[in-house]
Amino acid sequence: MRSVYIHIPFCKSICSYCDFCKFLHEEVYVSEYLNELEKEIEKYYDNDPVRTIYIGGGTPSILSINNLKKLFDISKLEEFTFEMNIDDITDEKLLLLKTNNVNRISIGVQSFNDVNLKYLNRKHTKSEIINNVNLTKKYFDNINVDLMFALPIEKLNVLKKDVKEFIKLNVPHISTYSLIIEQNTVLAINKVKPIEEDLDYKMYHYILKELEKNGYEIIKGTRLKGFIEAASLFNAAGIDIGIISNKTTLLAIFDFKAFLNIAMLLVESENARILRQAMLNIVIDLVNKKTGGATKYINQRDKDFLHSYLQEDDYRREFTDALRDFVDMNQFKYAIFTDMIYQSIFKENAKEYREVLNLKKSDRTRDTFYSEILDLIASYECGLAEMIRKKAELEGRKITNWEVREVFKEFEELPHWKPLINGARTKMASRDLALRDSFHQQLESYIKPLDQSEYDKFLGAESDQVARLMDENRDVLKRLKERE
Repeated sequence: MRSVYIHIPFCKSICSYCDFCKFLHEEVYVSEYLNELEKEIEKYYDNDPVRTIYIGGGTPSILSINNLKKLFDISKLEEFTFEMNIDDITDEKLLLLKTNNVNRISIGVQSFNDVNLKYLNRKHTKSEIINNVNLTKKYFDNINVDLMFALPIEKLNVLKKDVKEFIKLNVPHISTYSLIIEQNTVLAINKVKPIEEDLDYKMYHYILKELEKNGYEIIKGTRLKGFIEAASLFNAAGIDIGIISNKTTLLAIFDFKAFLNIAMLLVESENARILRQAMLNIVIDLVNKKTGGATKYINQRDKDFLHSYLQEDDYRREFTDALRDFVDMNQFKYAIFTDMIYQSIFKENAKEYREVLNLKKSDRTRDTFYSEILDLIASYECGLAEMIRKKAELEGRKITNWEVREVFKEFEELPHWKPLINGARTKMASRDLALRDSFHQQLESYIKPLDQSEYDKFLGAESDQVARLMDENRDVLKRLKERE
């Protein structure tokens, strides 16, 4: 089991539009519910490690500090999303969430208009939204805000103000959806009529236009449908991954960090692969748009790539010269010992690496390496060249295949390589899965979520500097930047 949804059904009040399972908050029932939840987890998941969890509701943030502590005690996790209501956000609760591995907060804002909020029976105000979202940002970078539109009482000018207020908050994600009047809700009981379709349409497209104008990538239509369908495979199995509601009509992403980090954890089953692919397809579309070419060359968006590439080329010559002058073998020695370097650093030979990245025959492997990998390969080549030369001079002759292997074994067992290799494996495995949809099975244990600096390096302003450099030096760099 990799992903679990936990529902906390208790609420301070019942929102007029809500059709989820919910009950008015009473402490005695909360304790009983958490006790039963603990029993269920021990029964079903004790020997089945969970990597991601989404706690939703209802209103999970309504739980007291003591009950939250109990919930965290029974939830040993690596990836953790938690829903909060604005009026439940406090320093104490945020700190508790942070110290218990929560790394994504989803906040039910719904509107910045106090009249709209009262209509929806939300218990917070615009000023509380601004203050408490800003408070949340002190503890968390990864924040999602839910925004509702097409309320029966809402005018277009009110929605415009809502969108402007959201943009000013500067949070990475927004999930927005039009109000649907569901059976058995307060609105349905009161026979409230939905908004006119033309106005709903205008609101939807205004949101889309404004978010795109402010740098958000919009996921809608076919792409959103495909993503929701892929996610439903988990829901059908009783697993709610908690990324998006099936009522969402538009998902706006400014920062792909959390989105990709969720995808990177989904590697355990065919359904997980399908969902991961749907998520990565969305991101890869953006990558292609930003890079103007294939994601296999996204490594070249790193401002350090060119220096590492040219440096490794110099050390490569030193290595091949040493093999030529001091090793008594046929011409295959260059490929054999290059593969040994690759195997030592990232557990794959050249052929296996090419298969993982699905490279063409015309693609050169070194053109796809990250700068850190190139630097480590260069260190290997430089050091091995020197040790091969010394061994040959000591013997007074060219050395044999087996003698080179002995030299290599001695070289790679030097203790200073271990942290460098571990770091290189983590960078390659994590970046390739996040940015290229390439899964290195041999390096699965090294895969970790990327931090913000990693995304900035390849997709942000830093990478744009590389694009400008290449435009200015296109003739010189032509061979380094093949495009599909």
